[in-house]
Amino acid sequence: MTGGTLDTGALFALDRNDRRVIAVLARALLVGAKVTVPTTCRAQAIRQPARQVRLARLIPQPGVVLKDLDGLDATQVGAGRGQPRASWRNTET
Repeated sequence: MTGGTLDTGALFALDRNDRRVIAVLARALLVGAKVTVPTTCRAQAIRQPARQVRLARLIPQPGVVLKDLDGLDATQVGAGRGQPRASWRNTET
């Protein structure tokens, strides 16, 4: 199964109702792709949980996985941050 990982920038964009991010998420979930949200990114994006309804609704969606990062995962995400517009990372599981 293929999928992708949302970084903090993608979560901020979702919170701002960015239509591009919403379209990518909708398509990914429609085709059954796994969407991973690292716990560290969620922690960085959450400021006012009561007001950030889109972020709160994302996690319980089928196909969305909240994941702790180990050393290897963190390295891979960090390496991807050097690429332009790196809010969505394709990953394979």
